[in-house]
Amino acid sequence: MAEPFVRVVYDIAVPRMAFGRACLLGDAAFAVRPHAAAGTAKAAADGWALAEALTAAGGDMPAALADWERSQLALGQALLARCREIGDSSQSGGGTFRPGDQRLIFGLHGPGN
Repeated sequence: MAEPFVRVVYDIAVPRMAFGRACLLGDAAFAVRPHAAAGTAKAAADGWALAEALTAAGGDMPAALADWERSQLALGQALLARCREIGDSSQSGGGTFRPGDQRLIFGLHGPGN
């Protein structure tokens, strides 16, 4: 490529994922930097957790979504914080990025997990 370019990467998070009988899953709720390679895993985890919450609530959709939302918001916020930390360390972190650093291992729940 003859000309350099800049690609802007944005993080997106929502304060709520459940609204009445509807909910946001995956990137619709949390679109994070790709540093943890966890976008697909987050969408799947949201779906699996939703199925478990619906089963546990015995058909009470509002109760199921309220329980589900708490856990999935926490997971999304933790993933967002981790991806921001990794991105910041590699871009402007004052030299804190080190190849081979265990914090850089891919994973939804943490490095390698």
